[in-house]
Amino acid sequence: MKTAGYFILGVWMNRMQKCFILSAKKKEIVIKHTEVNEELEGKGIGKELVKAAVDYAKSGKMKVIPLCSFVGSILSKEPAYQGVLKMPE
Repeated sequence: MKTAGYFILGVWMNRMQKCFILSAKKKEIVIKHTEVNEELEGKGIGKELVKAAVDYAKSGKMKVIPLCSFVGSILSKEPAYQGVLKMPE
């Protein structure tokens, strides 16, 4: 399955900080992977990527299925994200 797209938070040192979307259907998006430069790890960039995906999902009344353990961890810990979280089958 090909990546359907991604959210870009910004570009730093010629590399995009991005969240890969494996698929985006009418009612759900599947997040495969997040990618942040090593130099920016631990600065909340990954959480901002997840927030962008969640905001997008909420605006379209969709669920988010996290295949990425980082995304799953963030979604399961944040009460505000519980309404969009759908665990993978």
